[in-house]
Amino acid sequence: MHPVLFTVGSVPIRSFGLMLVIGFMVAIALATKRTRQFGGDPDRIWDLSFYLIIAGVLGARLLYLAQEYKYYQTHTSELFSIQFAGLTSFGGLIGGGIALFIWCRKNQWPLVRALDIFGIPVLIAHAIGRVGCLLNGCCFGHQTSGFGVHVEGLPGLYVPAQIYDSGMVLVAVAAILAMEKRGMLKSGQSFSLAMMGYSLSRFIYEYWRMGSSSTTIGNLPITEAQVFSALMFLAGLACLILAGRPKPVASAPEQNAG
Repeated sequence: MHPVLFTVGSVPIRSFGLMLVIGFMVAIALATKRTRQFGGDPDRIWDLSFYLIIAGVLGARLLYLAQEYKYYQTHTSELFSIQFAGLTSFGGLIGGGIALFIWCRKNQWPLVRALDIFGIPVLIAHAIGRVGCLLNGCCFGHQTSGFGVHVEGLPGLYVPAQIYDSGMVLVAVAAILAMEKRGMLKSGQSFSLAMMGYSLSRFIYEYWRMGSSSTTIGNLPITEAQVFSALMFLAGLACLILAGRPKPVASAPEQNAG
């Protein structure tokens, strides 16, 4: 593990924060390219991306604080940490989604088009961010006697669940891009598949991660994240079906005989 990659003077450059920044920049570049594909002004993407990043980080932090409120009741000095620590991806998606809706409404951009543009870039940014998790030594899986990685301060080897999550997400990206290239998707379906790919990957990932940092529900063998993932998958499936339905054709007005 390499939580700190290097230092600039006395300032430590942390691997997780650096990978998040790289993920953001790659996502913006891809979104700009996809804007030309889906129609729109690429110059607006940088303006939109700024708000998405701020809202995403804020949402990720707030949801994490809500999940760990008992800890922060006795560690109030850590509430306003400016480090990229204590974030949850679901909170980032919620915060970014709200910002996207508001921005599109204010700037009269079609929301469905914006969702299709950002679906793939967000998945790729997530995959890059998971590499940061691996380097940081967080979100690791169960202890294993087979292939695994060392975690600082812990004995033995642990399942590199972060990389498995990245791999599954990138498989979903490849499948969606292949369908886009063949013209198989209608408006809104690219984003719907991105939702389903992300949620399915997260649901599976939790089985490797469970017991290390995920929160189970009572004595059930599922985590809170898996419940959210299942709901997100169903929402994506519903959007996929609705987006694929043929649009009703308006009938011509009847003319009076006379």
